[in-house]
Amino acid sequence: MQYRKPLKTPLKALEANRKWVAQNKERHRRVSRDRARRYKTEAIEHYGGACACCGEDEMAFLTLDHIIPLKSGIRRDGGSQAFRLYQQDYPAGFQVLCYNCNCAKRTDSECPHRLLVKRKLMLVGGR
Repeated sequence: MQYRKPLKTPLKALEANRKWVAQNKERHRRVSRDRARRYKTEAIEHYGGACACCGEDEMAFLTLDHIIPLKSGIRRDGGSQAFRLYQQDYPAGFQVLCYNCNCAKRTDSECPHRLLVKRKLMLVGGR
């Protein structure tokens, strides 16, 4: 097996990386997509593997959610949230929500699943 010589400067390394990506676009996309999927799956499994609100466990529907909203002072600087969580060894303050519950949390004060349960309890208790 032949190894490449280490590049002398970060600029040369960056240029070499850009050149490789340009020559291997499909492979780069596939590897990047697989890596992102792996980080997301690992993060979701770490935080419980199912929606904290409704219990949905289909991976395609699940998202990572800040328990403390971003507008409350947590700064996001771009990039994959799952990768940042991996780098920080999965800190507290995050939960798994399905996309529906996550959108409801953003637009309403409470998730529709929880409101539905409350209504059912009120109907049973009101009889």
